[in-house]
Amino acid sequence: MAGSPFTWAEVVLCAYAARYEGDDFGGVEAIHSLNVRSRVSIQLKVLNIAAMLDEEGVTRESAVNPLSGLPAGQQGRRTNWDVVSELVLLTREQHLADCRHILLEATALPGELLPDQTLIEGAVLQVLVNSYERDPLARRRCIGHFGPTCVVCGFHFEAVYGPAAYGFIHVHHLRPLSEIGSEYVVDPVADLRPVCPNCHAVIHLGGGCRSIEQVRQLLRQQESAPGTLDMPK
Repeated sequence: MAGSPFTWAEVVLCAYAARYEGDDFGGVEAIHSLNVRSRVSIQLKVLNIAAMLDEEGVTRESAVNPLSGLPAGQQGRRTNWDVVSELVLLTREQHLADCRHILLEATALPGELLPDQTLIEGAVLQVLVNSYERDPLARRRCIGHFGPTCVVCGFHFEAVYGPAAYGFIHVHHLRPLSEIGSEYVVDPVADLRPVCPNCHAVIHLGGGCRSIEQVRQLLRQQESAPGTLDMPK
């Protein structure tokens, strides 16, 4: 991994550590776990981002000392500033939510099967999640518009589980995979919807792609059916 460019996810995490406090999500060790990049390289990236933030007059709450020398690389100090400059527009809570989402995806989201994984015995359902749904920027803009509440059933993770689940939600692509070409540009508001893992599973149950309204209708039918079981308390 030495010498390879930092990924979007790594920059998001390093930028948070530079501006706030990396211990909020696990610090250098958590970033190191993504791609086995050296800890020294990660630490230098955090210091360089801190220097960029200071040069731009962005308020920092961390005790990180900025990097005084220019790092190696074609862009020097400004490497990844395009990403960092967008992140400074977020609140601390929004930025931390992105960090936690990145780390959750690194270990697979509940109910999802990553493309390079295989089903093991006992598994009977595969939730299909394509690259458009997993794009962090598209996710953030979708959730920023609709909120982290399931558009099917209204479930809100933070309301039920507290701050540990702040901002957590799956994001579903409305268009079937067969209609999406390689040059397709996703519209986070028109094409994506936040859904909870349960509703996401039902949308894709059986390998198909039910519409949001079809799954809502299933819920309405079940709620009105006699003898419907209550959820466990």
